[in-house]
Amino acid sequence: MNFRPSVFATFALFSALPAQAPAIAPLDADLATLHTVLVDRPGDGNVWVLAPGYKARFGRDGVDFIPWFGSKAPRNYPLAMRLRDVARGGRTLAWRADVEPRLEGLRVIYDRGAVQEVWDLRAQEVEQNFLVVGHEGDGDLVVDLAIDTELAASDVADGLEFAAAGLGRVLYGDVTTIDESARRVTTPARLTTSGIELRVPAAFVARAQGAVRIDPIVRAITIDNTVDAVDPDVAYEPNNDRWLVVYERVFSFTDQDIVSRRYSGSGNLIEEVGVATNTRESRNPSVGVGAAARDFLIVWDEDRTVGRQIRGRVRAADSTTQTATSDLATDSGVNDVPQVGGVAATDSRNGDYLVVFANHNFLVSQSQVCMVRVDANGFSGPSTTLSSPSDFAGDAAINKVRRTNLGWVVAWRTTGTTSSSARARLVTATAVAPGSLLLQTGIVGPPAVAGDGVDFEVVFADQAGRSDFDVFGAQLRQQAGSLVQGIRHNLTAAEPGARVVLNQADPTVGFDGSRFTYAYREGPVASTDTDVFAATFTAGPTPFFSDGHRALHTATSGIAEGTPSIAGQAETGGDAGRFLIAWQQVGSSSSNVLGALYDGVQPGSSVEVVDTHCGALQISFTAENTPALGATVRLRAANIQAANQVTLLGLPTPPITLCSAGCKLGVFPILLTVPGTSLDLRIPEDPSVLGARVAAENVLVLNLGGCTTANFVLPLVTTDTLVLTVR
Repeated sequence: MNFRPSVFATFALFSALPAQAPAIAPLDADLATLHTVLVDRPGDGNVWVLAPGYKARFGRDGVDFIPWFGSKAPRNYPLAMRLRDVARGGRTLAWRADVEPRLEGLRVIYDRGAVQEVWDLRAQEVEQNFLVVGHEGDGDLVVDLAIDTELAASDVADGLEFAAAGLGRVLYGDVTTIDESARRVTTPARLTTSGIELRVPAAFVARAQGAVRIDPIVRAITIDNTVDAVDPDVAYEPNNDRWLVVYERVFSFTDQDIVSRRYSGSGNLIEEVGVATNTRESRNPSVGVGAAARDFLIVWDEDRTVGRQIRGRVRAADSTTQTATSDLATDSGVNDVPQVGGVAATDSRNGDYLVVFANHNFLVSQSQVCMVRVDANGFSGPSTTLSSPSDFAGDAAINKVRRTNLGWVVAWRTTGTTSSSARARLVTATAVAPGSLLLQTGIVGPPAVAGDGVDFEVVFADQAGRSDFDVFGAQLRQQAGSLVQGIRHNLTAAEPGARVVLNQADPTVGFDGSRFTYAYREGPVASTDTDVFAATFTAGPTPFFSDGHRALHTATSGIAEGTPSIAGQAETGGDAGRFLIAWQQVGSSSSNVLGALYDGVQPGSSVEVVDTHCGALQISFTAENTPALGATVRLRAANIQAANQVTLLGLPTPPITLCSAGCKLGVFPILLTVPGTSLDLRIPEDPSVLGARVAAENVLVLNLGGCTTANFVLPLVTTDTLVLTVR
């Protein structure tokens, strides 16, 4: 009998086997250490540079060189430099002051006519060059730089020093001047009452061949090399198989930068890119994916003269291209801690994002959760308030993606003098559902949410009458444009291996189409010694855990692990099962961001190839995609003569020899026969089939050097057998 497999028939193929522990692969996530020089044009007319030893701004009005004195420095100590004059023998040369900088790789160029000012960017230093083309006349050639800094200036043996006591110093080196014939002379850089003077002797200039190049080197020397990286967030883009991790890197106490790192799906670092590298307080980064448009939206909050605002920019998934920085929410007061909800690869409304954040007006003691919609170019619409004006609301969370024109669930926490609550509200692709849903009251921690647009899980920490926190989950479903609350569970109590006498706090959650994976911090009550763990479960009247209390890294004593963040490949249209989890690690002197690829399904190869092929023509037979819950496995055989080919599906068996030509059968009993060379096999979203095994083999009924058997007299050729284990 020839027929296509249905969902019910597929269930019959599997016999459950014991589940195994998920695989965890550490991510190369030492994010505190910069690997290279990051150069950015955010659209404000400036070129910004963030390097391991400094940052710098290049604008029409001049250059700010900002030495890195370690993350514990109380503030920035910029050395502002502006070209004031270039003259020979007291006569000013024909040069232009008002010039926009031009960027060529790791070189910033000011084309000033007779003088070209060039800055070569390196990891620990910059080399400042003045290329003087027209230097006719008599006398010394003098470059006059105006400087403005609170650093203490002094002459030292090999140049000039600008120092901040106990923090570090900037060395401005002596001058080497070279002409086009490679003649050179070295002269000292000199301090003047308001700047720096670079002087080239008249005798050298008079004999110079062609243009002369004057090049001092500027270098920062740091006393405390402490680097802090904090507050990570992650997202996944399936079309290019790319993870994007964003995080905050502390430059000084009053200056934080946002940096992104792009990784391959298997966790290999591709590059790092500066997102917000100016001298503002850029904090609380979040990233979401527009999978259909193949890009990411990165958002953060940033200080302004009064209050804070939400800013963002769109980043291509297949390159380092970014849009100009945009203001997304500039409501009065303090707007902070944004979170991004994106769209899956199947969504037809390409490029729409939802950004949720808290707006605080401390003058009237009010805090509300708000939202803005953002398009694929990074431009936002008007702000909309989601919480009640009577609530003091914050800690907004949103599911990473919405699917097929469905919606997001926005969850938040309200706080009072003695208790708090968790609430949620539905936002569809085009509208905001009326009213919010009360999930829990008591001593409740910040929530997190994941789901597929219909079914959602909100997780949060709750004391629930205990002295310590447990992780709870509330099931939600979208029905007729509103949210309906389902069962509420104490996940910690049900999670295998969880230590219920300890604190489980600050959970985050992701969804892979079938299962939820959540990560959390665990440690003793009132202790800073915490570690990050993860668990995977399938929602239902009783949560079914395929794994629990899985440590994401080697336990660390005396070190606090911060709130984790999570993204799953299947949430946006990728393969089921794999998540990237990142978290902050706080040590005694510094903070860093760590990460792990967490495979919430069984480890090891899930497709085994058994040698059963025969005949002079070996027919290839492959399985595309991982046989995980909810996934579709694509079985493909080489098309030799499709009308005479059939795929056999059944239980795996030790190879049975069919004839002396060596053809073997690896599928028995044969439960399904499907004509042709291709078969898409849908794995049920049922945890009871975890570990189940099914075998598939393609057979060509044609005389191509195969064999005949007593039970099947037509000549046949067999492929290798694929044994699929459901993960």
